[in-house]
Amino acid sequence: MMMFALFAYVMWIPVLVALMALGIVLIRRSVSAPEWMRRGAGCGGCGYELTSLGEGRCPECGAALVKVGVSTPRMALRLRGSVFLLVMGWTMAAGVGTTPVLGVVGWMASTAQMNQWAGAGMGGSTSGTVKVSLQPGSGRQWPSTVVRSPEDYSIQFVADVVTDMYASTTEGTVVINFNDSPQSVTLEVDLVDFDWTLTDAQGNTTSQGEYFDEQASLEVFEAAGLDVEKETTAEEAAYLSSALQEFVTMPQWYETAVFTSTNPLQSTSASSGWSPIVGVGGGAQTTSWLSSWEIAFIGTIIVGGVVYIVGLVFFIRKRTKLLRQPTLG
Repeated sequence: MMMFALFAYVMWIPVLVALMALGIVLIRRSVSAPEWMRRGAGCGGCGYELTSLGEGRCPECGAALVKVGVSTPRMALRLRGSVFLLVMGWTMAAGVGTTPVLGVVGWMASTAQMNQWAGAGMGGSTSGTVKVSLQPGSGRQWPSTVVRSPEDYSIQFVADVVTDMYASTTEGTVVINFNDSPQSVTLEVDLVDFDWTLTDAQGNTTSQGEYFDEQASLEVFEAAGLDVEKETTAEEAAYLSSALQEFVTMPQWYETAVFTSTNPLQSTSASSGWSPIVGVGGGAQTTSWLSSWEIAFIGTIIVGGVVYIVGLVFFIRKRTKLLRQPTLG
């Protein structure tokens, strides 16, 4: 999320730079005249400073002043810009200057607000226990070309899980018991790191690994005395590993859907219980009305507004003062 926001800002940098440059140009044109016009009236043709109209011709270029006209600093200031262009330019410059700050502070404020909602029980952290009983499909075809001939075993799936505000697993362990199999074994998998440990009926560790995948599942099935050379048993082992990985993403919603009758391992029963975690994002936790980042966001808007108004008044007063002077030098 943060990387996406940074990428979005980078993509907008050329646009922001162009708007800033345009704003500065509009401000400059609205509060200043060209250097050669700042001292006094000048020839409209060449800009030569005139001290008097004389014979009606420019002493420098000889052009008739009635044709080329006489330029004055105030006239140049009015022609180059206006109050409207000044307001537009200052709005662009001030807006571009505050956009990055408001973006970062606003993102942090929105994150803080989501955490507050989590603390108020709106999708907060929860803990729960999920229990699912599984057995191989009897008489079903999986895939359609293979007629099932299940071995005599069942699986008891018990997971103790802690989820975050997005209902994803943040910590937890699942214990999987192979019942009625030739060898009674127990598999324990960490639901965060996915490292696993296999123990026998006496509680002795017989095998362990860093990540529970399909190969590890086949090893567990073989340790339970099941024939992994059989295509149906290999499918059941592969499905158990993939189902467990999918279960971790949404345990509250997936405990019954992950094991359906169309899969090699069918769910014969499923139950779960969930409760908010008090003090860690659960519903009983109390939260303040505004977080520090939300206060910072509001403060940034207020400060930005004050700076905008003060700057606008400053530039308008400067323009008005310049228009009242006989020269702009």
